[in-house]
Amino acid sequence: MSRKRVLLVGGGLTSAMVARLLRDAALAGEIELHAWDRRDTIGGRASVEHCEQTGGTAEMGLQYVTEVDGVSGEHRELYDALERAGLLVPMHATIDGARNADGDGPKWVAPSGFDAVTKALFDASGAHLALGRAVSAIERVTTSHADGHSSTTWRVSSAGLSGGGDEQFDAVVLTMPVPHVLALGGAVAEALLARPELLEGLRGVQYSSRYALALFYAPDDERAAAFFAQLPWTCKYVPKEEDDAVVFLSKCAAKRDASEPPSLVVHSSVPFALSKLKESVDPDDATAELLARVRALLPGLPEPVETRTTLWRLSQVRAPLESAHAAHTLADGDAPLILAGDALSKHGSRFDGCFESAHAAASALRTGLGLRAPRGPGDAAALGA
Repeated sequence: MSRKRVLLVGGGLTSAMVARLLRDAALAGEIELHAWDRRDTIGGRASVEHCEQTGGTAEMGLQYVTEVDGVSGEHRELYDALERAGLLVPMHATIDGARNADGDGPKWVAPSGFDAVTKALFDASGAHLALGRAVSAIERVTTSHADGHSSTTWRVSSAGLSGGGDEQFDAVVLTMPVPHVLALGGAVAEALLARPELLEGLRGVQYSSRYALALFYAPDDERAAAFFAQLPWTCKYVPKEEDDAVVFLSKCAAKRDASEPPSLVVHSSVPFALSKLKESVDPDDATAELLARVRALLPGLPEPVETRTTLWRLSQVRAPLESAHAAHTLADGDAPLILAGDALSKHGSRFDGCFESAHAAASALRTGLGLRAPRGPGDAAALGA
């Protein structure tokens, strides 16, 4: 069998997990894996800001993982593999307040940041990763051969910071947020129009929106170190009665037990972000207001060396697709086109939701391309050379 070219559209956790689940097929020469992401940073909504000036890092999206109660099988094997590799460790940080959606399962943090988890999964898979490459169109290409049979491939058009152009692939897996899928048009739109119930369900998927603000401090800033040391929490969910703009605070380095300069991560409430978007408020003005709210919550907060802001227009999945499937095959045959992502899992944007959808997508891809099954339990989930 000739090597099949497979494209994963998205550079976040779901895409990285799909790649890792297909590692054996890539190593065996059955497939050639590629992954593109429109952003110039890895991790999707688990991205991390790195401050060169201070040497500190700040997780702007995913803060920690709460394991779904009773996970087993390949879910369990992936957690174990990531823990053995030192990419996930049990969370021992103090959390003031709680979020009902978290559940009571074990909590994990990423000592080097969740972008390191995503990168390790991609690296172990052997996938060719291209950042800053946005997909603009996907079209079906049917080729007739001299022996009378025909074959199908996908022509994927892209543009972006790292270049663009058209490339041909034998299979495509879409893992980006649903609104980006619905905006693609072409073969994707045709496939969805042929499945009106699925299209209607995707249009009903809802995401939250929020700002993430990071404050970085110098390694020799004794005042900042003393200030953060006296706070009685590592992470804090802020009640509406205290402030209706700030919903979460995290001493990021302390949360990960990392030996690096302090940084404070702030997440805005969804209503605050939506109001600023509706009013088309300048991002700098929104940041200034959010910072003022934080200073009111934390009197005496030292002046940071640097701040960074990320506007997550599409943050966590609030209403996932109501479906029994964690991935959907939009086109089958010898050229699979598969839709995946946390919005398709009953677990939503949780780590286990990403893996549930990734596992379903990898299984559909194996069936569509006629790939052999993994060699044994844990083969596809384990990390390592």
